Amino acid sequence: MIKRGLALTLVLGLASIAQADVDIKLAPDCCLPDETLDFTVSLSQDSGADVYLRMVGLFTYETAAEFTVGPFAWDAAFGTNHYQDVAQPGLAAAYLGLTTNSAEQVLLPADGSYVEVGTLQITCPHVESTRQLNVLRANGAADDSKSVVSYGFGVAAGDDVTYVRPGAGLTGGVLMVNITPECGDDKIIFESAWPADQTNLWRTQNNYALLTFDNDIPAAPVAGEIAIRELLAGGAYGPDLSANFTFTIDPSDAKTLIVQEVGANLTHNKWFGIENVSWDDAEWFEVQYRVLMGDVDNNGRVLALDAGAIYPSVPCVNITMPCWNPRKDIDGNNKILALDAGAVYPRVPSIGVAKPAGH
Repeated sequence: MIKRGLALTLVLGLASIAQADVDIKLAPDCCLPDETLDFTVSLSQDSGADVYLRMVGLFTYETAAEFTVGPFAWDAAFGTNHYQDVAQPGLAAAYLGLTTNSAEQVLLPADGSYVEVGTLQITCPHVESTRQLNVLRANGAADDSKSVVSYGFGVAAGDDVTYVRPGAGLTGGVLMVNITPECGDDKIIFESAWPADQTNLWRTQNNYALLTFDNDIPAAPVAGEIAIRELLAGGAYGPDLSANFTFTIDPSDAKTLIVQEVGANLTHNKWFGIENVSWDDAEWFEVQYRVLMGDVDNNGRVLALDAGAIYPSVPCVNITMPCWNPRKDIDGNNKILALDAGAVYPRVPSIGVAKPAGH
């Protein structure tokens, strides 16, 4: 699935009096068919010193005729003393620039951080495919004079202005724009769970599940955004227990959310659902588990055999040890001891109940 918010960085290497390679970042890189979208344009440079950028006729945006490109809108921080030519449908390019008024020059800091300079409006064609959008063509003649009418990058040192210009018609780069109905949806999508959906949680306390998504999780949800509720007959739910759980992004995998019970809040041989009810970063999902405390082998039953399966791993006092098997840790203390086997026996025998109708 294609996501909005992805950035493409294009590098223009500018060899002249003062060298400053300027990176130009645009986001996103996709749009819906027929959608008019504002692409954010940000700049940075790698000279190792602060650079003041003055732009005069800096860019042309060349595109296939099926795109409509323009206008470009400068950020309000750069005042009103600037100009731009608005592209018309069917034209090949949009020219834009900023006057050399010193109050409106753009400071690109030495640390290489990006400065947002404005937005470029693009209307995508009525297709579903990938199209090439040629962007950021540095236009103008190679010229070492200080004429303000020349096109190029400007580097200011006090009142002494040195212009850094590309040669005539230097092509800056290409943006591949994906045009698809999926582009409008920037939410992550649930892909899998461990334990698997419709299987069993086995601990008497501190149960957990790992939920994996198709992309990095922007920020972990909070209690209430993810509801954890008992499944009741007729499609109904019990009260939300999510306040008794933590939600954290796995430090070893930014696509995985750890849902961790704190203490003992789930009921033996009952079904529970983990459902996205208001977490905006993710599409709707629900994962359903039966809580079958002591079901070491995950076969839907708790028998003396489950307790017996624990003993070969006793003692195992660290989850990094070869003996570690999370399903043998029945009391949820991240150790495998004889006490875990002891926690199985009070629930022998247990046969897992069917999931309530309506779920």
